[in-house]
Amino acid sequence: MNAQSIYDCAGEDGIQNKACFVSLPSPLRLVIKQTQIKIQQAVESSNPGRKIKPTSGFRAPVVNLKHGGKSNSLHLWGFARDFRYYDDEPSPFNVPDFLECIKSTNCWHVGYKRI
Repeated sequence: MNAQSIYDCAGEDGIQNKACFVSLPSPLRLVIKQTQIKIQQAVESSNPGRKIKPTSGFRAPVVNLKHGGKSNSLHLWGFARDFRYYDDEPSPFNVPDFLECIKSTNCWHVGYKRI
């Protein structure tokens, strides 16, 4: 997973996400990157043979607000990723027990379960 895929969004959203991400302390960036990798690997290993595309990971607060994200969104902390199937399969992603998969408007939101 390259650095760009931590915050995935293209265009202005991606620029804002990157600016926010690089302004964070290095230890926090490392935690977010490792968390994004863990979510990506969990989705890929739980859905063998399926072609999936991440569409959003870590989000800057301004980008989260722009897209209707909640003020306590897991994206703000890098604890969620959104995915789409390349073939637009309507069924949810299989995920391990420590994650949840929720249908959003145009993607599947995969994040850590809240306790």
